[in-house]
Amino acid sequence: MQALLVTSAGDPLRHVAGMSLLRRNLLTFRHAGAQRVVVVSEDEALRREVKALFPDVLAVPAAEALEALEPAGPVFIASASRVHDKGLGSAFARHVDLLGTGLALGLATLDPAGGPSGSAAGGPLLVPQPLLTHALVATAAADGLAAARASLGDRLAPVPVTEPRFIDIEVVDAASDAVATEALWQSCRKPVDGLFSRYFNRYISLFISRRIVDTPIMPNHISIFCIVLGVASAVAALGGTYGWILFGAFLFEMNSIIDGVDGELARVRWQFSRVGELLDSAGDNVANFSFYGALTAVMFRHGETALGWVGVATLSMWATHLLITYARLTKLRRGDVMIIRNRVDELSAKSGLATRIVDVLRYKILRRDGFVSLTLILAALGWHAAILYMVLAGASILFGNVVLHFALGLTGRGAAGQPDAAQTP
Repeated sequence: MQALLVTSAGDPLRHVAGMSLLRRNLLTFRHAGAQRVVVVSEDEALRREVKALFPDVLAVPAAEALEALEPAGPVFIASASRVHDKGLGSAFARHVDLLGTGLALGLATLDPAGGPSGSAAGGPLLVPQPLLTHALVATAAADGLAAARASLGDRLAPVPVTEPRFIDIEVVDAASDAVATEALWQSCRKPVDGLFSRYFNRYISLFISRRIVDTPIMPNHISIFCIVLGVASAVAALGGTYGWILFGAFLFEMNSIIDGVDGELARVRWQFSRVGELLDSAGDNVANFSFYGALTAVMFRHGETALGWVGVATLSMWATHLLITYARLTKLRRGDVMIIRNRVDELSAKSGLATRIVDVLRYKILRRDGFVSLTLILAALGWHAAILYMVLAGASILFGNVVLHFALGLTGRGAAGQPDAAQTP
């Protein structure tokens, strides 16, 4: 696939949430599968500026647009000043077979009953080569995507947008800039956010992210800072007194909150990488093992041997779970532990009740934000033993999941477990 970005409305070089609209669209459509991107503009000064900023992008007037494309495959026609969501590619991919019927595809809104209703007038089109004409490109470049849609008439098939957080907003002034910016930040809220993250952590992390999005700070810088915070929480907890353990738990909570910032910056500024995934995930576990390991050491030092062994058992089961998880991630060449599914997930998917139970455990109860926030609360109450018993319960469930995964494999039940398609890029 290829993409033609027309500049009929707004300023494609306007900065929104850390990057220009044009750069955001280049990344969006490349992620959607466009191997070549061509900017279409009648403004020669803008074309020169685009070429200076993006040497790998062609900028041409409408009359030369078709000659700048490869003569095969469907072509996105989109506005260069529109903010689109990362899910744009998947929205079209579900309907790409319609291109074989000679129809163009265009995003459509949904009515309350769930069916297509009208069209997203300024939204992108995916046009097969036979329908791609100079007249269509000229219409899009001069009068916008709404006019291009109208010119296609009954040769345009609607693509219903089902993603609840899908973004498709034209930015032409300060008001639409504010709407698009807010939509981008709100898209960082995940359906899998735990309760503490959803109602507390995310508000603070988004507050921080909004204020550093236009700085040189990168997501990986935040991940490294979180690792430092995690180690610092352990050093503080090793003090062994009520005050030092509480201070360590506070740093541990700050680690959990700021841990959301790297993902938010990565999503809004399109700065995803496998190294970033690994840093983010490994940072979480360095912090977990550092703090709970320090608390375990304190128990032994204070003569609370039984509690010390509770900590050892917890860390051992947790480590076993992580070793297996990261071994599978290495094979997938990924770093996000949330994409991993095992035989228990595959088997539970055959039962609605079992699926709901597994999802509640995975996405509501066994979430790091909850354990870390409860750790701070229990540390404030001075209930250090309760902290260790709480994480023992969580580690036992994770370890039990690993045991069941291999037991089901020995009995031939359940598939080997595949990554969750919804979590893959």
